Amino acid sequence: MEQIKGIGTDILKISRIKELIENEKSGGLFLSRTYSDAEKTEISFCDHPLQSYADRFAGKEAVMKAMRIDGNTRFLWKEIEILHDPDGRPEVHFHGNMKEIAERLHIGRILLSLSYEDSYAVAFAVLTETSSL
Repeated sequence: MEQIKGIGTDILKISRIKELIENEKSGGLFLSRTYSDAEKTEISFCDHPLQSYADRFAGKEAVMKAMRIDGNTRFLWKEIEILHDPDGRPEVHFHGNMKEIAERLHIGRILLSLSYEDSYAVAFAVLTETSSL
């Protein structure tokens, strides 16, 4: 039986992400520091790329909150990668330091819901613990 290890939610204004992306054009590093190449490729095929960047950012925040990651933990945003499975459901993949942290915390499955409406993007994450059996 799976045990819930943590839950997290995040909501953000899509205009915040728009501002960060626009600053990218003037030399900022937001996109390259926050999203993996696979995420950027997947988003390039979306009908609403700005909203997709925003809901994935909210998803990364929700996962961090569910894992109880604080400001002292060293990681890169793109080490939390959100891609979609063939049925369109978001899947979280950890890389680098985040993968080590997830293993240390015994994170099993990650259930993630992403959504956006008008001006806001929202995400909800539920983490389960790996079975000891």
